Amino acid sequence: MPIVPNLAGLTRAQSAEKLSDAGLIVGLVTTSPSPSVPKDVIINTSPPDGTEVSAETKVDLVVSGGLATVQVPDLMGLTLEAAKAKLTGEGLVVGNVNAATSESEKGTVLLVTPVSGTAVIRGSAVNLEISNGAGHVAVPDVVGFTQPAAEAVLKTEGLVKGNVLWRSSDSVPPGGIIGTSPVPGTMVTTNSPIELIVSKYSRSQQLQPALLAGAGFLILFFIGVILADGDSGLLRLLADTKIARGLITFLIAIATVGIAIILAISTVLTDSEGGNERFDRGKQVLTILIGVLGTIVGFYFGSTQDENPPQIQTTLLPVGTVAADYKLTIMQSAGLTPPLNWSVAPALPEGLVLDPSTGAITGKPVDPLERTILTFTVTDEASPPHFAVARLPLEVKAAETKAAEK
Repeated sequence: MPIVPNLAGLTRAQSAEKLSDAGLIVGLVTTSPSPSVPKDVIINTSPPDGTEVSAETKVDLVVSGGLATVQVPDLMGLTLEAAKAKLTGEGLVVGNVNAATSESEKGTVLLVTPVSGTAVIRGSAVNLEISNGAGHVAVPDVVGFTQPAAEAVLKTEGLVKGNVLWRSSDSVPPGGIIGTSPVPGTMVTTNSPIELIVSKYSRSQQLQPALLAGAGFLILFFIGVILADGDSGLLRLLADTKIARGLITFLIAIATVGIAIILAISTVLTDSEGGNERFDRGKQVLTILIGVLGTIVGFYFGSTQDENPPQIQTTLLPVGTVAADYKLTIMQSAGLTPPLNWSVAPALPEGLVLDPSTGAITGKPVDPLERTILTFTVTDEASPPHFAVARLPLEVKAAETKAAEK
């Protein structure tokens, strides 16, 4: 008689083939969730494997449907007990339960993790956050605190910063808290916004920028009057390079000292904390200004002409005569560092030679030369090298004949 084969772990197609080989027939096929058997794989049979049956007996198959999943139900607003009951009905269990301050009714669900509608395996844990009701705290007294310090105190008390208003004050330093809204001591719910009223410059301090601006415009006015007067003695003095350089240096020194004095006075007249902050910013501005002015001065002095510029001092070349010794001529230069290198273009006429190291012109001209402009160049070995150029005329006359002499 046929024996029901072991089909566990086989697919439906494999099971049907194995039953056919044993002379049996596939009967009813049902699906059942399984946490351990993969989906579409045989879990067991009926009759069970090893049972002797008659030929062509139908064997029922139980196929795995895989892990059973359910959707997390909507629990928002339910009490903890109602949420537990609903989870149990869906085949789920309650996980961690945490309390949080909220305006919602005490004991009701605020947050579900995983969120409602998420597909999870049956038997999974769902975490809940439950409201413990709205907490109440007193608005702290932060008058006189800096704004960052006041915000830190509000955060510690479970409150948040609201709008920030700025008002003048002669008693609270700039940047300090004048007051709050609601006033200190008022009971409010947690996470309530607290409006901060912050001090700006006092009425006396507000005059400082105006005074500085007025002084600046007055200085600009006098400068304009001086420049408008074309016959001004000051302008004639400034035409002297040395005086102009000295004036620029003087103005830089005055500007630097003046800014330092203004910053120091500002620090004394204001509160220590606000004054220090402005003094630090002022030092940064002062540093930048000195750098800019230094760059300008460096450019000015670097771009002025050298008092002893390179030049060729020879201004005239002797007139030569064909077949006669040319008068020894040594080219003269200034402002260059020896050794020197001389050159000429176009080349000297045949018979004349320019010594490149001494600049001496020697020899006997072979042919006459009408007055021709030659370009002489001399360079030194400085780094970078300096050079000078001069354009000088040269003329070579034909030799006088004996007949002409007679």
